[in-house]
Amino acid sequence: MRRIPHDVRVPWYLVASSLVVVACSGESSSPAVVAAVEVSPAASTLLALEDTRQLIAAARDADGKAIDGKAFTWQSLAPTIATVSSSGLVAAVTNGDAAIRASVDGRSGEAVITVRQAPGQVAFVAAPTAGSAAALLPPIEVAVRDARGHLVLTPAEVTVSLAATPPGPTLRGTTTATVAAGIARFADLWVAAPGSGYTLTATTGSVVSAPTAPFTLGPNPFAGTWTVTPTLSLDCSLSNYSGGLTLQRFATHVSDPLRVLAAPRLSFGFLGFVFWTGDVPLDLPLDQTAKTFGGSAQFSTDTIAHAFPQPIGTVLATAVISIDVDSRFTDPDTFTADLGLSMVPRLRMFGIWQTGTCNEINGTFTATRTP
Repeated sequence: MRRIPHDVRVPWYLVASSLVVVACSGESSSPAVVAAVEVSPAASTLLALEDTRQLIAAARDADGKAIDGKAFTWQSLAPTIATVSSSGLVAAVTNGDAAIRASVDGRSGEAVITVRQAPGQVAFVAAPTAGSAAALLPPIEVAVRDARGHLVLTPAEVTVSLAATPPGPTLRGTTTATVAAGIARFADLWVAAPGSGYTLTATTGSVVSAPTAPFTLGPNPFAGTWTVTPTLSLDCSLSNYSGGLTLQRFATHVSDPLRVLAAPRLSFGFLGFVFWTGDVPLDLPLDQTAKTFGGSAQFSTDTIAHAFPQPIGTVLATAVISIDVDSRFTDPDTFTADLGLSMVPRLRMFGIWQTGTCNEINGTFTATRTP
C-alpha cells in the first residue's frame, strides 16, 4: 500500500463538510407564487379635474405575505374618467367612477377612484354696474370652479346677497340658483331703495366670492301716485229688491323703499239709496319680481240705517265685501290692475233680514302716473 504524504493529508472534518455542501447544492428552492394583488388606497375621491392620487400595489402569497420584486401592469377601466400611469399615478379627467387595476403573474387587484368636483372658487362673470331702485338688475352670472380652476359640472347651488349696502334695503327676487355647466344665473334680482356703494357676494357651501365692484341705484322709476277712474258695478238681488256695489276709483301710491298702497273707493246701495261709500286701504305685498304686486282684503260695512215712510219704517243694510288685486307695471309709466269684486249683502225691512246674492265680477284697468 502506498502511503499518502503527511503534508497532503486532509483533515476528516473538512472532508465531511465538503460532502454536506455537495449534498445541499443538489437541492433547488421554488419561487413564491402570487395568490393575490392588493391595491391601496382601495377607494379615493378626487375633488378637482387634474387632481392626482398615487396608488400602491402589493403581491401576496397564499398566506398573505408580501412578495417583493414584482413589476405591475397598471390599467384604467374608465380612462375617460381617470387615467393611470405605468407607476400607478392616477389623474382625474371628468366626474364619475373609475376602476384602476394592477396586474402581475396572472393575478390582479383593483381600486375605485371617484372624481367629483367640489367648489373651490366662486367669482362673478357678469355683475351690475348701475341701475334703478325697484327695477330689475341686469342679468347676473356667477362661475363656480374647482380648486384647479375648472368649471364645476357637478350639482351645486349659489346664493347671491348684498354685501356693502346703505342701511336697510335687502336683495329681492330669486337669490339662489342651481349651477348649470359651471354657471349660476340670476335674472330677477332687485333692490327696493336707491343708494350708492352696493356690492354683491356669491356663496356656495363654505366658499365665498370676492365682492363685486360698488354700484349705484338711482331713484325708483315707479315712485309716485297712479290713479284710474274705472266704472265697475256689481249687481245683486234681495228677493224683489235690487242693488249692488260700484267701484268708483282705484288709486295707488308707490314709495321708496318700494311699497304699493291701493285705495279702491266703493259705494254700496240698495233700493236706489246709497247706504255706504268709502275707501278700502290695501297694502299690496310684493310677488316674484319688482314689477308685480298682489293683495286681497275682506271687510264688512257697518250696519247703516235709512228711515223710510211707513209702512217700511227703518231699513238696515250691511255687506261683506271682498276685493282681490293683481297689479303690475308694464313699464315705468303704465300701471295695470286686475280687480275682482264679490259681496254678500244683507237687508232688513219690516223687521226681516234678507241675504242677497251677487255674481263675482272682474275688470282690468290701466293707469298713468299722476303729475
